[in-house]
Amino acid sequence: MAVSSETNTAIWNAIHDSARWGRYYRTLAGRYRRQEKWVRAVLLASVVGSITTLVAAMPALVQALVGGLVGAAVIFDIVKQPSQTAAALALIGDECDHARIALDELWRDLATIGEEEARRRFDSLNRHLAHVTSMATNVPEDQAVNKSSSVAALQELDSLRESLVRARAEAHGN
Repeated sequence: MAVSSETNTAIWNAIHDSARWGRYYRTLAGRYRRQEKWVRAVLLASVVGSITTLVAAMPALVQALVGGLVGAAVIFDIVKQPSQTAAALALIGDECDHARIALDELWRDLATIGEEEARRRFDSLNRHLAHVTSMATNVPEDQAVNKSSSVAALQELDSLRESLVRARAEAHGN
């Protein structure tokens, strides 16, 4: 039972992609959580500012500045919905990790399954990854995070690849 080099390469590339996407979406989720914290901090400061205004009159310029800051924070929170976006990105990252685990299993099984089974499982996982990652279309892509996620995934996979190749060779009897 041999699997073509094309299928082998496609599966390995998908392992990298799922590892990269998992890191990428978790990183973006963290960014949106931090944005939400800043918005909440500004809103809290505005409440404190409002209370302070009641106690001691602030200069008109400061009041206008605080009002503008509060307005910007509220609009940002409404438009960007950082908490919802962070939750969705974290879920996408988790799904990419689950797909990565399934792809790792498929990689280990390549020595014992045929091309047809390998392609069937790979195509199913690939469709799932495409569906999951398509849920983030409203989030602007961050090239820097994408690149750093790819580099980190490749570093992890370099060491993993050696152990997977050894395990496959042992399962195949080499």
